[in-house]
Amino acid sequence: MMPTTSDPALRAEPGPRRPHSPRHGRRGRAVLLIALVLVIAAGDTAFAYLGTLAATFDASTQKIAAAFPQESDRPRLPRPRTAGRR
Repeated sequence: MMPTTSDPALRAEPGPRRPHSPRHGRRGRAVLLIALVLVIAAGDTAFAYLGTLAATFDASTQKIAAAFPQESDRPRLPRPRTAGRR
């Protein structure tokens, strides 16, 4: 007779379980925290740079008061010719 796996003598007994190392979880959180700090620092640096760039641009540009005159001050355009009339 061939032994079956239901025989208690043939069942493999589980060996002692290795305890879970809490370092893996701490290492992952530390990497995540460092990445978050780097992203915040990069965003802060970019924000400061762009703010300085905008202030420099505003300080060095000339403001043109009459860039867009009122409609009444604009010259009239000649009427376009239609195709059927001469």
